[in-house]
Amino acid sequence: MTTERQPAEAFPVHEYILEEMAERKWGAMDLAGVLGRSLEQVAGILDGAKPLLARDDERLGNAWGTNPAFWLNLQRAYRMWKQAQL
Repeated sequence: MTTERQPAEAFPVHEYILEEMAERKWGAMDLAGVLGRSLEQVAGILDGAKPLLARDDERLGNAWGTNPAFWLNLQRAYRMWKQAQL
């Protein structure tokens, strides 16, 4: 008997980004500079309306010393979790 394990709850990547920004005392302007995006685009990411792009994963990874795949995987895990809730 095989049991597939799923997290009880996954969190949107923007919540992790907001936590990391708070720890670093970053504002939206700091994140916009790192991502090479406008403040409007960053606002969309921070409120969860827009996903990260592949280049964003790499830039966050470089800026915060994480593997770029970490951000991509967070986003993917949340999307899959949300679909499973339907």
